[in-house]
Amino acid sequence: MLETTQTQAIFSRPALLLDGVRHELPVGLFRVGRDSQNHLVLDDSSLSRTHFVIDVYAYQAQLIDVGSANGTYVNKKRVHSAWLKDGDRIRVGDHVLVFSAPGFIATEENLDRAEPTRASVPWLPMLALLVASASLFMQLVNRDRQMGQDQELKRMWAVMAEPPKVPVQVPTEKPDRPDKKWERALLDYKSGSEDEACENIKALIPELHPKDLLKAKAKSFFERKCVL
Repeated sequence: MLETTQTQAIFSRPALLLDGVRHELPVGLFRVGRDSQNHLVLDDSSLSRTHFVIDVYAYQAQLIDVGSANGTYVNKKRVHSAWLKDGDRIRVGDHVLVFSAPGFIATEENLDRAEPTRASVPWLPMLALLVASASLFMQLVNRDRQMGQDQELKRMWAVMAEPPKVPVQVPTEKPDRPDKKWERALLDYKSGSEDEACENIKALIPELHPKDLLKAKAKSFFERKCVL
């Protein structure tokens, strides 16, 4: 019983019969002509490169002549397009093909009144792929944007956490007091640096106030020790 059902399912698929050979028609466009790129290639110089196509639906099929020079005939009638039913004979050039679709439930009469519906629409997988690609792209964009924001936050936190920079103040040397200069000059004189000591005392004398006792002392020392 199972084998019989499988056999019926196979032969219920639409097909073109040519010289005893069965050419099954998948859902979608099936091209026929003399060009090698067609699904069914007919070696006949009177045929166009692509002579006609069959647009196959779930339980319906439409033949469309694609502007052939010598025409396409269905049941001896030249057609530009025609809805096919089981047993229709298609003639192109010297070839006669028989359309076989015993499992089709559509009839020629209701095809004129109803727009066919595909069981498997080829663009649905493509649409799903596009949607998935767009979703992935947006996720990547959002991730990069979030990473950029995280980096900016880290930089801001680092700046805020960094202690304020206090300018280093270099202490300025206070000038020596006159009494310190005098003491240093005396030490230089006693240590043997007489010339240097005399020069320092000579420079010190103008800095002292005339009433300063240190000025009188320095002047007296300079005259006694330094002036020959």
